[in-house]
Amino acid sequence: MVWTYDTRHAQLNKLCVLNNRILSKIQNKPLRTPVIQLYQSYNTLPIPKLHNFQLLCLVFKYFNCNEKLPIIFLNFFTPNSKIHTHSTRCTNDLHLSSVNSYRRVKCVKFKASQLWNNLPTKLKQIKILAYLKVN
Repeated sequence: MVWTYDTRHAQLNKLCVLNNRILSKIQNKPLRTPVIQLYQSYNTLPIPKLHNFQLLCLVFKYFNCNEKLPIIFLNFFTPNSKIHTHSTRCTNDLHLSSVNSYRRVKCVKFKASQLWNNLPTKLKQIKILAYLKVN
């Protein structure tokens, strides 16, 4: 089987729907219960958002507690400050190399960098991971 975008998207969608059904059954909630309520009860996130959160945690560790990362991730990201020396608004963001395919856009390095760059500055300045994980 060749895994195309549509195939992966359909598989992820099936997994999300199944996960939502399981949560509603476990909580004895009607199937029409808003999904956000189901996840709030367990203080967790839907699968796609959980994936994004884990990517952001990886970038956070890269900046703030590099010693907790596996060796392969020590130089995984490139801050803009290492690309050029002049001061810009994006100096503290991660460098996004140009991509020419959908596959590259979905790779961990690009997606994590993009998510991090889109965070508000206030969140990027948090230095303790536990603060990110609270609500």
